[in-house]
Amino acid sequence: MSHVISKKDIINYYDLTFFEYNFILGLGSHLGMHYGYYDNNHKTYAEANRNLNCMIAKLANVTKGMKVLDAGCGVGGSVIWLAKNIGAEAIGITLSKTQVEKAKMFAQKYEVRNLTQFMVGDYTHTKFPDKSFDVVWAIESVCHAKEKLDFIKESYRILKPGGCLIVSDGFIKKRKITDSEKELIRKWLMGWKVPSLEYMDQFIEKMKSVGFKNIHKKDVSENVMPFSKRLYKWAKILNPIAQVLRFLGIFSRVNTGNVIAAAGQYPALKQGLWQYGIVWGRK
Repeated sequence: MSHVISKKDIINYYDLTFFEYNFILGLGSHLGMHYGYYDNNHKTYAEANRNLNCMIAKLANVTKGMKVLDAGCGVGGSVIWLAKNIGAEAIGITLSKTQVEKAKMFAQKYEVRNLTQFMVGDYTHTKFPDKSFDVVWAIESVCHAKEKLDFIKESYRILKPGGCLIVSDGFIKKRKITDSEKELIRKWLMGWKVPSLEYMDQFIEKMKSVGFKNIHKKDVSENVMPFSKRLYKWAKILNPIAQVLRFLGIFSRVNTGNVIAAAGQYPALKQGLWQYGIVWGRK
């Protein structure tokens, strides 16, 4: 189940929906644009957002001075967190020039410009030399890749020997999907400009085929459920407003599609159609 999504579609999506992300997520306090990781000690969205960064850093064994690439960095949340909390030398790439500009502004605000870099780039075809990074880190960005294998191959190329690739993202879970379930997934993925999701085991097999070893996986669907539900509730409230704004020409089809997608992701998660997982392995 795949859809034709261009790089321009992805750029337009993030540029046009920044207001919605900022309104619902309150980016100023954490800069994260992802589901977060909720547990007994992290119950607010800002806490869960930072907690996911912390968990991924621990799983990848990120330490001070390491060189980390955030592949699909958004407005710089994880890069800035890595620099400020660990002292890693972090580089973020994104397709969106607008996101790069915002990320640089936030890095200046949080006083980590000396440890961070942001640039426009495609994580399936970067310009970095071989063996450049200790860690390649991707939170909810690999889903946008048309061919996930291209991302995996490029990550392997630019990682140092022993370096870690870690991916935190959505994966298809249910094997036999009905027509109504396919339609639910289609509206969700199309709205977020995601061409397709893979089964977690399928993704792992591709990592193995490229040469990654010591591969691990972790299903954290229950830990993202609070935000998934919250996003769903917001979407149900905002959908009629979004439709009016679309009629008035204030919202684009991209904006309304984003709201529809936000409403669809939660029932799809509750029904077990997809799962949220973390996969990591070493070169």
